[in-house]
Amino acid sequence: MLSEHLQNIQSLSYGMDIIIVSVTSSHEEVFWQKRLDQMRGQIVKDNALIITVVEDWKNGAGNALGTFYAFTKANELAQKKYHVDLIEKLKANGSIAIYHTAGKGTRLTPMTGCEYNSKSRIKLIGRLWRKNYSTPITLLEAVIKQTSILAPHRKGRLSVFWGDQLFIPSESLKDTTHEIDLLVKPIEHRPTEQEWLENGYSKYGFVIVNPNGEMKQLEKLSYQDFSNLSLKNDEKLAFSLGSFSLSERILSDFLKLFSTELDQKSDSFDSDPHLWMPLSLEKKLYSSILKSKGATLEFAQSHFDRLFNFKTSFNKKFTPKTLLGTSSMGAETLWWDYGNMQSYYENCLKLVEKSPEADALKQFFSIPLKNENRITSSQLEIENSILINCSIHKGKIKNCVLINVTADEINSDSSVLINTSAQSIEANGSILYNALENGKILIDSNQVRADNFSEENGHIKLFNTIHPHLPWDQPVEGNPLSFKDLHQFNQQTNPVQGQQLAQTMHNKIKQAVFDLQK
Repeated sequence: MLSEHLQNIQSLSYGMDIIIVSVTSSHEEVFWQKRLDQMRGQIVKDNALIITVVEDWKNGAGNALGTFYAFTKANELAQKKYHVDLIEKLKANGSIAIYHTAGKGTRLTPMTGCEYNSKSRIKLIGRLWRKNYSTPITLLEAVIKQTSILAPHRKGRLSVFWGDQLFIPSESLKDTTHEIDLLVKPIEHRPTEQEWLENGYSKYGFVIVNPNGEMKQLEKLSYQDFSNLSLKNDEKLAFSLGSFSLSERILSDFLKLFSTELDQKSDSFDSDPHLWMPLSLEKKLYSSILKSKGATLEFAQSHFDRLFNFKTSFNKKFTPKTLLGTSSMGAETLWWDYGNMQSYYENCLKLVEKSPEADALKQFFSIPLKNENRITSSQLEIENSILINCSIHKGKIKNCVLINVTADEINSDSSVLINTSAQSIEANGSILYNALENGKILIDSNQVRADNFSEENGHIKLFNTIHPHLPWDQPVEGNPLSFKDLHQFNQQTNPVQGQQLAQTMHNKIKQAVFDLQK
């Protein structure tokens, strides 16, 4: 019998009626509009309305104002181009989702640099089809695919997701009646300090949930702060998965509340400290937490009063069952974070483990049982590895995942190779991403190599370590420029031209390899 995880994966639909993607540049706006249109029936349903918008907000709006700004821009575009009003769609029980792709992706450099500053374009071990050829699935597409399972339970709501983590519920999903609903993973036992450190729990927000599903939002906690928490007998702790949904009526009131900021593109508000915490905590506690994070006491108190008055007015007007509540994904929810290099590496290699989680990953990414590879001799030994769309003549590949890799010879162990072409490759405990060499690639354990292409600079090879991550603003050994300089350079680069140059160079290497194999 299939586990609940596998049943949930099987029930993935291409469900949201309207998809809004919030990006940071006009290049990304064009790319994602075209790409998602091509993926209808695979990532989004055939008749979904897809809208991409640029967050042109100096210094960033934060994920709270950024959500309201993306919705406002998308609604203006939908009315003008498609004669569709998104608020009316919500009132008519439509499901709408916003996917945020903002951020420099510093923890994934140089792969983000290879993708022209786009974390959402980073490729995973899985594939989609474009006409008659396959293409690796991107991080954003994986997130859209995964969150489609919520569509039947989020009718009449705006759902908000982030573009670097996946989660597969371990429970059957339910509809929500909360005006504001946060996705959470319950904590069934108090983690030890070792578990806390090993799993990086201090990076995640926490919520206290009462039996009615009502919640109090807490900040990210150190283990010491966590161990000092005292709960009532009927209260439970849960991790916040960071994603939330809003009813149409509270969304409309939020848009009115922040209309000045949205018109002026001023301030920067995030959902946890500037929405959920003042709506769920007492004033003294909230002010103390915000002050410890660098805000002035005057701002903390005035912002609390603003949200408290908002809550009071809303409750009088609508008398909701629950203003701020949670939906449990289940304590055994599978949670795959691809937001940093170490977790990216570890989650890619989970595919070759012998475990129920690996089975779930393979099913989610539609890993084919019989890989379609070009293996031209019996001189290639493959042990416990996944190869997709690869052409390799000889060597030994053990505990690896490869997609779109071409080489005459590969000797590799515990490595991730994506879109890489070379005459020979030696890689152990490492990542090769969009790398090419008219000769041999040799990469050491714990190393990452990702290549950038542009008409201005041609072919640049960039290196980093899986853990710890190297400095953002200082050139490191082997790199011609810092990651910060690369980010600034990419802002002036046309990604389409760079990708065309990369494809031309990859094709030349592939032909040279094929000639060797004749």
